[in-house]
Amino acid sequence: MTTLTIHLSQIQIEVLDEIMGGRRDYRTDDTGRGYAIGEILLKHHHLLGEREDRKGEADAAQQALRDQLDVVVRERDAVRKALDAERATRRRDRERHARTRERLRGARNALQRLAESRATYRDLALRVEAAFEVAEVPA
Repeated sequence: MTTLTIHLSQIQIEVLDEIMGGRRDYRTDDTGRGYAIGEILLKHHHLLGEREDRKGEADAAQQALRDQLDVVVRERDAVRKALDAERATRRRDRERHARTRERLRGARNALQRLAESRATYRDLALRVEAAFEVAEVPA
């Protein structure tokens, strides 16, 4: 509940006391009291109007904060998506590099086996050639 503060003059306080106390002994032709009641009502109406203006301003400020929050949330989501995309790209790059390294390792192993095989065949070829030379030399 909202509390409304009104600053009243002495006569306005007396009039309100009479109204709130249920006493109706004031005269209707007493213009001072009539003016006091009118001033009370005008002050109350004016303060209520200010309160409504402030409420509108508060609602506008709250809406502005909501809008800013929405912008921040959208930016956060965009950054999160960008980070996820970057992570996915890096993961794909790591997988591609791993496949490339595996292929290179396989090719290196194949070259090593081929070199060993060539060395073995060269050794055999030299032995065969030496065997032919020994067979031709009989004197």
